[in-house]
Amino acid sequence: MKALGSRDLPGLYDFFIQTPISIGEILSDENLFNDIIHVIDNSKANLLSAQILFQMQTNLDNKQRKKVKNIIKRIIIDLASRITTKGLSSTEYVDTVFRPGLEELNIERTLENISYLDSYSFEDIIMLEKVKKKTAVVLLLDVSNSMQKEKIVIAILSIGILAQKYKNDYYSVIAFKDKPQIMKSMREINSDEILIERFLELEFGGATDIRQALVIGLEELEKTYAKIKFGIIVTDGLVTKGGKPEEIAEKYPKLHVIEVPLGIGASAGDSKTCAEMAKSGGGRHFHVEDFNDLPRQLLLLLRET
Repeated sequence: MKALGSRDLPGLYDFFIQTPISIGEILSDENLFNDIIHVIDNSKANLLSAQILFQMQTNLDNKQRKKVKNIIKRIIIDLASRITTKGLSSTEYVDTVFRPGLEELNIERTLENISYLDSYSFEDIIMLEKVKKKTAVVLLLDVSNSMQKEKIVIAILSIGILAQKYKNDYYSVIAFKDKPQIMKSMREINSDEILIERFLELEFGGATDIRQALVIGLEELEKTYAKIKFGIIVTDGLVTKGGKPEEIAEKYPKLHVIEVPLGIGASAGDSKTCAEMAKSGGGRHFHVEDFNDLPRQLLLLLRET
């Protein structure tokens, strides 16, 4: 374990990837397990640390696994909060009664109120107040057989970014393979930790039914009266079950598609399906060559939306 002694996290990660059969035996040594945790805990929180811990967790006992998952959650939340900036929010003007601090008068509405009155009160004076437009977004994440294990932590970081960005709005997260699974519903209020915990427990693999995932995503969007509504689907576009997804995509207020190489090799996906979904949904189609760039691409999209 030369990498451990030199605190070489990339070397440690490569070791776990290349020698999966011996990991359980190695980590049965409690002192070695604690040494690894100590190295990671005393390193600057980064994605590689979370990936190392994720690779470890299936070979641990319940007590160790719980400790590892708590550290993964902390790393993901810290990373998401550091790389996510709120940016400019969409706003609108709404009518409200007069109160100190408001500067813009709705002249037309105010004149309507006072034109027939001998006297009037502050409640008859209508002001314009700038408020943030509420947003509702649904993120659909392909976790079918195409998803390679080493990419899961990157996907979870992307979810953490969405959760940070829209924690004061409405958002839903759906994982899909042969069937869609709502990881967080639109109206559900919970912490980032709970959402990340659910993904750490999620079983990946299976057929891919994009159409049904889009159906459930649309139902989630329809649960709110938010001014701005849109969906984002992250997939390689390979459909192995269900009908054509474009038929549902066109029903979205807007649907963006982030095409990612989930399988082995960047050419493993179906770019045509991804492009047609985006076109039908009136959204944009992004092709991410390297899955590691998914969090960055998602953040750029959220800033522009």
